[in-house]
Amino acid sequence: DCLTLPPLVKKIIEIEMSEEQKKLYMSMRDDLIATIETSEGAKHSVAELAITKALRLQQIVSGHIRVKGENGEEDKTINISKNPRKEALRDLLEDLVPYHKVLVWAVFHANYDDIRDVCKELKIKYAELHGQVGDRDFNIDSFNNDENVRVLIGHPGSGGIGVNLVAASYSIFYSRSFSLEFDIQAEARNYRGGSERHKSITRIDIVCLNTIDELVLKSLASK
Repeated sequence: DCLTLPPLVKKIIEIEMSEEQKKLYMSMRDDLIATIETSEGAKHSVAELAITKALRLQQIVSGHIRVKGENGEEDKTINISKNPRKEALRDLLEDLVPYHKVLVWAVFHANYDDIRDVCKELKIKYAELHGQVGDRDFNIDSFNNDENVRVLIGHPGSGGIGVNLVAASYSIFYSRSFSLEFDIQAEARNYRGGSERHKSITRIDIVCLNTIDELVLKSLASK
């Protein structure tokens, strides 16, 4: 038998980089271009460098940057003080949470801190589903069955096949990777059998204009 699912509505929320982000982003982008154009090493070495720098670009537009440690120290994460992505999420959750349960997907650990900050600021009770969380089943059950838990913070790769999150009628993709598998997997957590309880399911992608964000989204759409 075929499932009769509600409409899947897809929206994009466009944001601009802050001035601090622009400076960091342009510097990293120019460095990436210079690496590719001037490198005389093996092709795989150039590719590895390019992938690393592309990852750094994604981190910058999502609101943080990884800084290499010195003198044997571990790398550390520095949050960008003004983050329009975080502000966009705050506006969305403020509007949606009184009426809907919401999934918020992100691919970087630093993003979880930002999402938690927004939830705490808005006094929203949340559950989590990612590699830093131990009791997956408890968090899934809390989100699905506790009416007070309005948001689930998750990594797309943790929302595996069989994970049912149909209590949510909205999903917000705070950040993404180039993995189509993860993207489809995350989208299917609340757009599946059982989601017919909602009039529609809405996916919202927060996208930073004129950045690698747009390239990732375009790449996923073309695969």
